[in-house]
Amino acid sequence: MKNIFTIFCLFLVLQINTTAQTWTTYTTGNGLVYNSVNTIAIDKQGKKWIGTWGGVSEFNDTNWTTYKVTDGLAANFVNVISIDTLGNKWFGTNGNSGLSEFNDTTWTKYTTANGLAHNNVFAIAFDSLGNKWFGTPNGVSKFNGTNWKTYNIIDGLTNNNVVSIAIDKQGNKWFGTLGGGVSKFDGINWKKYSTVNVLSNDYVHCIAIDPQGNKWVGTEGGVFKLHDTTWVRYSTDSGLVSNTIQSIAIDPNGIIWFGTPAGVSRFNGHSWTTYNTSIGLVNNNVNSIAIDKQGSIWFGTLGGVSKLTGLSGITEVDQVSFNINLYPNPAQDLIYINPVESGAIIMIYDINGKLISGEKVFNNKIDIANLEAGFYILKIIDKNYVSTKKFIKN
Repeated sequence: MKNIFTIFCLFLVLQINTTAQTWTTYTTGNGLVYNSVNTIAIDKQGKKWIGTWGGVSEFNDTNWTTYKVTDGLAANFVNVISIDTLGNKWFGTNGNSGLSEFNDTTWTKYTTANGLAHNNVFAIAFDSLGNKWFGTPNGVSKFNGTNWKTYNIIDGLTNNNVVSIAIDKQGNKWFGTLGGGVSKFDGINWKKYSTVNVLSNDYVHCIAIDPQGNKWVGTEGGVFKLHDTTWVRYSTDSGLVSNTIQSIAIDPNGIIWFGTPAGVSRFNGHSWTTYNTSIGLVNNNVNSIAIDKQGSIWFGTLGGVSKLTGLSGITEVDQVSFNINLYPNPAQDLIYINPVESGAIIMIYDINGKLISGEKVFNNKIDIANLEAGFYILKIIDKNYVSTKKFIKN
């Protein structure tokens, strides 16, 4: 019986009920200042700051507030928004107009006259020491609140056109450039990653770092993941909807979201899911992705903003173990286990091995409604076998 069951599970395909997912669209008809969206940032209060081709929209989930040049914004075309630890909003603009800082009361403008490398700002990041880093077409500017310093090709940057910045837990700065690949800077030494050594495309639009420290590099030739010293490439052959990656976000469950000109790709480490206009996305050209505290995903597109909610229940199941087949029902927060002997003991552990719950099961289903979002390990002790399987609840 045990051997027959194992062979049977090899041919099963996991079915996931996605009916609980809901899409909401926001455009100028709702209050958005402009439908072409470049960037979205979410502050500690949960307010969404949306940078567009025609100004900034602040949205508190009920009311909209618009900010433009007449209010203090350096330019209405906003490339990037980032929020520092004090809650100050930083707006990198286009049109040779510089950088704006907003503390919810006062606007401050910075340009090349202050020390900025270039008045077009494409990327913003903050390090643990409070330094601000700005990516421009003329290199990277570092601002400590008083003094400015610029880094460019002469210093070791692989290319001056810097459009993305990420900072890892060790304080290393990772700069994505258009035409020169990636530069890593530890504060003293520079290291280059490009088509010369590891990348297959030197046009890098975005970089993100996951909780495990892996670097995800979005290029015009697919995604490259750096784990320790090993690079792995993902492309349309792997499951990406497009090889041009414009934005990357990582949700609390470790799921990677990629924005492309052809929709969104979601990667759980094993399988890929595509989201586009046929499902509910307002526009397939996705420039920005942000994730709020409730786990909702916000997509900034060239046709407005889309919000995806209802990613509840089991969304992915690790298929390494073939002794268990799980049929999750996200709408009901239930896992159906088939087959299992009557009276089998089911135990659920967190990712660190701590027992969360344990009970005998007589009807082949368990309720996970009380589980918080995260990674879990399910263990079944039956009279015929002991088997485990990882699953994720969103």
